[in-house]
Amino acid sequence: MPEFIPSGYLSIREALNRLGRELFPSTWTGEEQKARRGLISKDEWVRIKDLPPARGGGPPRSEMMRLRKAVAADRTPHASDDPSDPLYQAEYEARERYVSARDQLRASLESGDFEAAALDPFTGTLHPVPAPLWRQHDADRMIEKGQAPIASPRADLRWH
Repeated sequence: MPEFIPSGYLSIREALNRLGRELFPSTWTGEEQKARRGLISKDEWVRIKDLPPARGGGPPRSEMMRLRKAVAADRTPHASDDPSDPLYQAEYEARERYVSARDQLRASLESGDFEAAALDPFTGTLHPVPAPLWRQHDADRMIEKGQAPIASPRADLRWH
């Protein structure tokens, strides 16, 4: 089912794409929002690859969780989990671009340059999202998930 966007508003995805194209005109693809968290740069990989392995066996807990989520969502994991792979590094760079666009969006919302509204899907009511909300510790999560706290338990965030 297509996402409902009230007339005159942008979805969070479109707001991030517009900012991304402004910030990275030659490299923004729109796929940045799919890049995984927690990837490391090639320089970081070179620095840590020769360190002795950590005690204990098996992959790190975060990697196990990511793989379980991929299987649960009936998706295959990303093409590469090897930081020396060019595909991995391309995804790392995409995530860095996404984080820059997300941080710029958060700063613009916090300063009042942009206004946000949360759509209550049960009543159709648009609730203005006040600028101080973007100063909270979980504001990045709200942007990434596209959800804001309002009276309805499943409010989707929309940008004005």
